[in-house]
Amino acid sequence: MYSKDDFECYTAPAPPPTPGPKNEGNVGKMCTTTKDCGNDADKETYCCGFATGGQLLDENDKPISGGAATFNSVACNYNKDTQDAVAMQVGYKNSDGSQITIEYPATSFVCLTGAKALLASASVFVAAVSMM
Repeated sequence: MYSKDDFECYTAPAPPPTPGPKNEGNVGKMCTTTKDCGNDADKETYCCGFATGGQLLDENDKPISGGAATFNSVACNYNKDTQDAVAMQVGYKNSDGSQITIEYPATSFVCLTGAKALLASASVFVAAVSMM
């Protein structure tokens, strides 16, 4: 049996953790090539592509108003040969543990191939280095 000294009451509960991006399947997964998108061996359901015009979301998945900046990202979405791209959220954990989530409209996504993929991968690398 436990004594009352073994229990501790908290005056304020801790807030729940901020959820990460909400997507279906491998949509929104960061990538450098289509191989990173988790395709089946016999079908390329997903492609690695470039999304533009992203909107930064707050901890309640609501767009942060007043910000004129838009964000671009390289991530997985549906390959247009299998089905239309869908709106997606891309996110990552900040160094302080906070969740950063950006939402992209379906119409802003383009699958990358060949030289475009290499250029996009390089631009993501440069953007990541500049944020450090």
